[in-house]
Amino acid sequence: MDFFSKGLEALRGDYSQPQTADETIGKLCDRLASATLLEDRRASVLGLKGLSREYKADVGTKALPHLAEALKAEHIDVDLTKALLETLLNLCSPDPSDNPPELALELTDELVKDAASIGSVLASLQEHDFYVRYTALQLLNALLQNRPQRVQECVLASAMGISRLMDTLDDHRDIIRNEALLLLITLTDANADIQKIVAFENAFERLFAIIVQEGGVQGGIVSQDSLQLIYNLLRYNASNQVHSDAPAAVQNYFRETGGIQRAAQLLKIPAEMPIEAWNEQMAVNMGMIISLLRIMVGGNNANTAVNQ
Repeated sequence: MDFFSKGLEALRGDYSQPQTADETIGKLCDRLASATLLEDRRASVLGLKGLSREYKADVGTKALPHLAEALKAEHIDVDLTKALLETLLNLCSPDPSDNPPELALELTDELVKDAASIGSVLASLQEHDFYVRYTALQLLNALLQNRPQRVQECVLASAMGISRLMDTLDDHRDIIRNEALLLLITLTDANADIQKIVAFENAFERLFAIIVQEGGVQGGIVSQDSLQLIYNLLRYNASNQVHSDAPAAVQNYFRETGGIQRAAQLLKIPAEMPIEAWNEQMAVNMGMIISLLRIMVGGNNANTAVNQ
């Protein structure tokens, strides 16, 4: 509890005299930048986090560079990393009360200006703490919604970034895995380089395993999201089309790792289940599986005969 009391003291002026929010934010920023003790840095971030909703513009303008720098340096202390990520999420998430309305976009631009800032968020995914992982994924999703192309560039600039993202698909905590799925669907949209890297990080094996775990075609929205990500990897990358000069193409990889057979297997439903028993979600999942197979055997695919 000591660092909570220190955080309270940081919000007071000398001799406990009241001070303005602007003065408090300035002092907390100075403290975060200069403090040598971990508990002092933690208390400063907690203070900024507490002010980040009501005084979003002021905290964002003054503190965001300090928060980004602190995250680059801190991946050992779970509490500090969590507080940093939560504060950045508050600042970069659009809110109806934002003034100006584009405030979250402006703060996102400031954060993603340095690709290393996104690299530090991705690095925090190495931490297995639930709140650190979940908040990091939420932050990346928020940044992607705000500035998709720039965030894609930053992710590609991170040496292990995509590998760390893919590892979260193996997290046994469903809420983290599901947040990662949503992030990867957006991240792989219209970016051939990311699609290739994701595909060759055992994406198909991991995604089919999730689909089976969720109940296959009878599964819910998670099955649909998994199928959507597979669809992105196969469909939205012109260079993924199988040509003679692209032996390592993603569609080749999909076929060679048994993807076609796995997708076809999902079409099998119990004989005793009449079509009238299908719900809307099951029909959507079935339609997506058929779409995947059509990509592989469609008229524009050079390897249609092999895939058949």
